[in-house]
Amino acid sequence: MLSLTIGIAAGAACLGGVVAFVWHRRRGEDTLRHIARLAAGIVAVGGTIESDLETDPEAPAFMVFRQRCRENRERADQALEQGKALGQQEAEALLTTLLLLHDDHRRMVDLRSEVDRAVARRAAADRCVEIRFGHSSKPSRWPSSSPLTRPSTLG
Repeated sequence: MLSLTIGIAAGAACLGGVVAFVWHRRRGEDTLRHIARLAAGIVAVGGTIESDLETDPEAPAFMVFRQRCRENRERADQALEQGKALGQQEAEALLTTLLLLHDDHRRMVDLRSEVDRAVARRAAADRCVEIRFGHSSKPSRWPSSSPLTRPSTLG
């Protein structure tokens, strides 16, 4: 009877170990897919930011944005390069990578918003300069708009 109980307990322990292994393995695969999705999203958003910043590559603010974009993309690029090899990491290291990528993703989304505002301000300023300083071939109808049309200088 004791051997039967020990046998059942051993079988349950083995089955529990197998279930734990499969559960842990499945959870690891989900974590890997989540890491891959985050990394791909970071790289995609980074690509759109870099293309928007190409409108004025020499602008100091755009240069800062470009550097921040590169910094945020580094970990994502590494994760995509490692791919399935990430699965060889310990669970704690994998979780750390996932949490860091979540932070990088949040920073990239924030950067995307900042770049959108900066590009819009730049475009508005460019339109304003074109409108404000655009010259007309017609002379002004307003007598005080130019020294050449003022009555005191026509004399």
